[in-house]
Amino acid sequence: MGDGFRRIDLTDAEQGPVRLTVVIPRPDDPWGVAACLRGTPWECLVREVDGESVSHAVHGYATPLVRRMGPHPHAVARRVRVPCALSDGDQCVGASPACVPGPRMPDCFDPPDLSPDVAAVVTTVLVDLRAGRHVVVVTGSEFVLL
Repeated sequence: MGDGFRRIDLTDAEQGPVRLTVVIPRPDDPWGVAACLRGTPWECLVREVDGESVSHAVHGYATPLVRRMGPHPHAVARRVRVPCALSDGDQCVGASPACVPGPRMPDCFDPPDLSPDVAAVVTTVLVDLRAGRHVVVVTGSEFVLL
């Protein structure tokens, strides 16, 4: 069983490598497993992009998609400056200023005040952002060239 995300690595002549983590949609909701992030401070970590720009990127023209995705994933991860749940009350001996979302976030980061299911989605998104992947929800239809 998957985690509700699909990872795609593309190469474009103009944009270079483009690394995506795409939320797998549900029949009634393009946000799929990430729907739990809507209306929370974590929602800003996921970018909605149109299906047409994703299709163009998959077929070798990523410029429209890159324009829609916005800043580098490391900058996106820093939008939520929440300390790790374990760094409060001396629960972690390794707690440091790096225990926040961003490029140096440790693997053990635990988002605070979330149910285990939502925390798992947030952690997946944060780890992928840390790895330089854009996390996106595709809205609208895509096309396939045969």
